[in-house]
Amino acid sequence: GVSDFGTTTHAFGWSPNGGMIDLNTFLPTVGVNLTGWDLKAAYGISADGTTIVGSGRLNNALRGFIVTGIPCLEPAVIRTNPFPTASCKLGTAQFTVEIEPTGSPQYQWQIETAIAGSTQLEWVNLIDGPVPGAEMTIAQHTNSPTLEFLAVTAAAARQIRVIVYNPCSSGGGTTSAPARLSYCAADYNCDHGIDFFDYLDFVDAFSAGTLQADYNTDGAVDFFDYLDFVDEFSAGCL
Repeated sequence: GVSDFGTTTHAFGWSPNGGMIDLNTFLPTVGVNLTGWDLKAAYGISADGTTIVGSGRLNNALRGFIVTGIPCLEPAVIRTNPFPTASCKLGTAQFTVEIEPTGSPQYQWQIETAIAGSTQLEWVNLIDGPVPGAEMTIAQHTNSPTLEFLAVTAAAARQIRVIVYNPCSSGGGTTSAPARLSYCAADYNCDHGIDFFDYLDFVDAFSAGTLQADYNTDGAVDFFDYLDFVDEFSAGCL
């Protein structure tokens, strides 16, 4: 059975980031039809937050209720922002965001790009495939917590961020802090840093005359490759 309630009694849920949530006003925003219902008390919620049981009034008659399939109790919350990442020449780079495990999250990764004919910058949505204005850079998994770039070139050096949505998000979702995608052409061993080991590895390949020492990719291993490598080794990451 159920008990009677005062006229101002409402059923509430609770979330770590959103605090107390009035179920009568919240549930309709995520697609739950409460026509005729006045939820008065919530007695239990499942561990994943998708099911709530309680009691209230249906057309003014006391009833128990069970609501299932609740997508979330709060907007997506970013737990860990993407970290800055450096890529070697034609290498790969990954960015990852961690969020609170809530709802059915959607991800929209963005890249900061110069507006045509202007010095101003704007954030542009990324889609899987070639990235406009970034030459050979390819983006994968743009609706995923992890974004991967392939065949990174110097034109890719810029800021990256992600917007996270779920059914409870409003006002455009939750935006991460930006993270820098750097380009390290002289990271010859692709260990995500430029140091003396890169220099030694290049000199070994250059001395052996291997194709890996064709640094300017002109089809020949010669002193111009050595000069280009030294120039970019001295410049560091872009």
